Amino acid sequence: MYVCDIETSIKRILTTPLGSRVLEPTFGSRLYELVDKRPDKKWQMLFTRYVYEAVEMWERRVRLQKVQAKQMGEVVSIELEYLVVDENEIVKLEILWK
Repeated sequence: MYVCDIETSIKRILTTPLGSRVLEPTFGSRLYELVDKRPDKKWQMLFTRYVYEAVEMWERRVRLQKVQAKQMGEVVSIELEYLVVDENEIVKLEILWK
């Protein structure tokens, strides 16, 4: 993957369905599997797991500290808190996911 800012990188990772890139089939996340599923406790657990798996695999510049999903109608707000490894700085990020 080419160098880009961390926020853009995380958004790209989470919004790319796993297996959708021909030359990089392991890039992306499994969040697409949760579309049209009822947001119950199992959904929340899987959502958190899929975010951690994808970010830990593809964004080595950060360490996730916290992942939270909030249902807002048809949109899910993904709230992340992560440590930027080289700068030892905690950053919060919100991503809207449909």
